[in-house]
Amino acid sequence: MAVKLTSKPNTHPIDTDYPYGDIKDQDGLNIGTPVSREVYADFHQFFERLMARAEITHNDLPDNEYSGFQLFEAFVKCIQSPFRDCILSVSQTGTNAPVVTIVRDTFPFAGGFNSAYSAQGLFEITANAPDLGAWNYIQVIPSAGEPSLTAGETVDVRFANETIYINTKNSGGFDANGIISNYIIWIRDWEPLILP
Repeated sequence: MAVKLTSKPNTHPIDTDYPYGDIKDQDGLNIGTPVSREVYADFHQFFERLMARAEITHNDLPDNEYSGFQLFEAFVKCIQSPFRDCILSVSQTGTNAPVVTIVRDTFPFAGGFNSAYSAQGLFEITANAPDLGAWNYIQVIPSAGEPSLTAGETVDVRFANETIYINTKNSGGFDANGIISNYIIWIRDWEPLILP
C-alpha cells in the first residue's frame, strides 16, 4: 500500500491549491520534509514496477536524451492497450477463397491465415499457427454496417473451433459471392494480457 502524502512527516496539509498536500522546504530549523525511506520509497518502487511491467531492462545510465528515457519508454509501453489484437481485411470475388490481408497483428499470428471457399456465400478463415492457447480468450468483432455499396447485402461472421465462418447474402437474402471487399474483422483477447 502506498503512503499518503499528508501521512508523511513535515508536510503541508491539503488546501485548494494542493488537494493532496505538499512537501515542505527545509528552512534551517529542521522542519522540512525529510529525504527518507518513508517519504520517497513509494516513488522508487513505482518506477521499478513500471520497468518490470514494461519488460524493459535497465541500462544503469542516467535517464536523459543521450542515454535514453527508459522510464518514459516504460510508461508509454504500459499505457498502450493491454489487449493483443489482429485486424484482418477480407475481400472475395467469384468462387475464389477470400483474400485475407493482415493490417495489424500484436499476437502475433506468425504463420498468417488460410482461407477457404466452402459454398456460395460460405467461407472459412483459420490461423496457420492455431497453437496459441489464446483462442480460449478470443473475441471476433466484424465490421458494422453494410459490406459493400449495394444496399441490403449482409455479412454474418461467427467464430467457433478456432475458425472464423463468414456467410454473405445478397439484397434478396440469398447466399451470394463477391459481396465482401476490404471487410474488416478484428480479433482480440477477451481478457487483457497480464504482464509478469
